[in-house]
Order: sequence, then structure tokens, then C-alpha cells
Amino acid sequence: MNPQQLKMFAEIEDRHWWFAARRMFLRALFEKLFPSRTSKPVVIDIGCGTGGNLGALADVCQGIGIDSSPTAIEHAQKRVPGAEFLCGDVHELGKDRVPTADLVIMMDVIEHVQDDLEFVSRVVQRMKVGANLFITVPADRTLWSAHDETVLHYRRYDVPRLQAVAANLPLKTRLISYHNYRLLPMIRLARVLSRRRGKAAGEVGTDFKIPIAPANSMLRSIFAGETRRILNGIDSPVQKLPYAKGVTLLGVFQRTPGDCPIQHAHAGLWPDQYNPQTGVRHE
Repeated sequence: MNPQQLKMFAEIEDRHWWFAARRMFLRALFEKLFPSRTSKPVVIDIGCGTGGNLGALADVCQGIGIDSSPTAIEHAQKRVPGAEFLCGDVHELGKDRVPTADLVIMMDVIEHVQDDLEFVSRVVQRMKVGANLFITVPADRTLWSAHDETVLHYRRYDVPRLQAVAANLPLKTRLISYHNYRLLPMIRLARVLSRRRGKAAGEVGTDFKIPIAPANSMLRSIFAGETRRILNGIDSPVQKLPYAKGVTLLGVFQRTPGDCPIQHAHAGLWPDQYNPQTGVRHE
């Protein structure tokens, strides 16, 4: 993302309904994963952006954020002074830190990576047995719009595409679900209108702008209202997605014993929709 977008995120993400509800979900997930604790678990946020995720957990964890953007890290350090933030190559900086993590989070990160399978497998390779990995990605190929291209997405995901990221790795799948199901019709309409206009609906080329306070509060409540149903699906013996459709797709995985091979993207995967490096769209 460019510095203008990062500055905008830093200014609005504490208030905007989408960011606020996602952090409520993250906090609830943390409490679900660590219900009784005598010390603060170590949480590593890979692709931490401007620090909002660790801000939501600052009082209950030892937070470490890693991002390749100096602008993002600058905002994050100001926002969450109690956490450690590192700027540079994720895999190099994570060599010593990822093995200490009880929870690794990648929230809307791997859609920005050309070889997402390699990226995730290199992180999992360093995770300790028993640690959890939480991934969120944008979902539903039909929702592709100018917003995705402006924020440099390669793809949107479906369940098989997310499962491919974890396949053949020493990971137990504890949960996969779509998220933001209740607002899907509204967002689908907004994306259709965006495609017709040929530009994103919000600020600095994104779909983000804060609506009036009552609407913002209502949207946050609707989105956050999906949390209990989704988290009840963790380790459920019933092989059914808590939500079968949604704007976001998420997964919770746990590191198991065994060697971790480095994976690579291959031709059998759902193809990317865009190449941010060249600006070429793939229909």
C-alpha cells in the first residue's frame, strides 16, 4: 500500500465499522484460544500495518509486529508503544521471533504476496508445535473491484484456495469459515457500482470511508454479531462451515509435529486475478 493509504488507515481504523468489528473478533478469538493463562502469550502480527491488531491485544499479550513498510511501522510504533515493531523482510526478522510465538496472525496479508504458499510455509517452518496461526483473506472472486487493484491484491480466495495454502504442511485445521456474511448483499452492490464507475467508492483509491455515526455503529454491530457462531466452530466435529459465504475468509490452524516443506504456487491453483507489479488484470 502507498503512504497515503497507510496514513488514512491509521486515522480511521479505530473508528471505522469494518476495522472495529474485526478487532472485536480478534480479541474474542484470543480469549477462546487462551482461556486460562498465567502469563501473557506471545503474539506475532506478520504484515502488521499500522498496528491496530496488536493494539486490540496490547493488554493481554506480548506483541511483536513485522512489516516491510517503514511508513506502516512508524504509525504502529506511535499507536502501540508497548509492542515491539520491526521493519524489513518478514522471514529474516522472524527467524528468532516466530519460534517464540504462541499465536501468529496474518490478517489480510497473503493476498498481497505473489507466492502465498511459499510465504506461509516459510513461517510455519519456524513455528513451535502447538502454536496457532490465524489467517484472514478477501473472499469471493465476483467481488473483485478497483479497490482490490488499488491496494495491490493478487487474488480473492475461496475455501479450496485457502486450504491449498495449508495443504501438506504440519498444520491441524481448527476452523475455516467465511466472515461478513450478513453484509454481503450490501457490499456486493457497492462493488457492482464501483466497477461501473471504474473507481473505488472511498478515500485514496479504496472502499473505506466512515459513514455517519448511527450507520457506522449499526454496521459494526451487524458484522461483529457473527463472532459467536464462527468461534463455536473451532474444533467442531461437524464438518460444516459456520458461514458458507462472505466477504472475508478466515482460518485457524495449529502447528503439529513434523518437518515443514517449503511449498510453491503451481498451475493447479485458482489463478490470480491481477498482477500488481505489471498492472495486468487476468479475467
